[in-house]
Amino acid sequence: MEHGWFKLDRDIFQDKLLTRDADHLAVWCYLCANAAFKARSVVFSGKPVTLQPGQLITGRKVIAQATGVNEYKVQRILSLFESAQRIAQQTGSQNRLITMLSADEARKDAQQNAHLVHNGCTTDAQQMHTIKKEKKERQKDVNTSALARRYAGKEKWKQGQESVYSSDRSYDLDAIMRESLEKLMRYEPKDSNI
Repeated sequence: MEHGWFKLDRDIFQDKLLTRDADHLAVWCYLCANAAFKARSVVFSGKPVTLQPGQLITGRKVIAQATGVNEYKVQRILSLFESAQRIAQQTGSQNRLITMLSADEARKDAQQNAHLVHNGCTTDAQQMHTIKKEKKERQKDVNTSALARRYAGKEKWKQGQESVYSSDRSYDLDAIMRESLEKLMRYEPKDSNI
């Protein structure tokens, strides 16, 4: 362990997570005291890595021995710190690489997550609006087709066996136009005095 000092913010006692009980504060102080303050090379899981300021390699048993906290409670506390975005953990076969996240980084991560969630909600809302709009247009088309079928059924527009519908039962405008022109050509006014 390197000699030196580290700062604790006076507001640490207003932090409900760190002052939940003495064990939480002890684990946090252990992490702060043992985190690297300058870059150095170490071996983690058999691979050389460079520890950056705010990182340390340790394990729950080592923390338990140093702080007197039960090792299973150390595990729960570390998981709680991670879910609160105070630390990031990368576990290895025998130990873990812990990165202390500053309040600014944690706040930035939380804002990014909130932004992603907001974008997801906006996208979902836009998709729902588009789906509703398409559904309305389909219903309008169905209503138009139903009106055409009803009109065609009342007037019995036929020329031989030709129907106002095409073979796929869709509305056939050409057949209607031909039938209408034929009717106009056959039309004879009743009163010829005009």
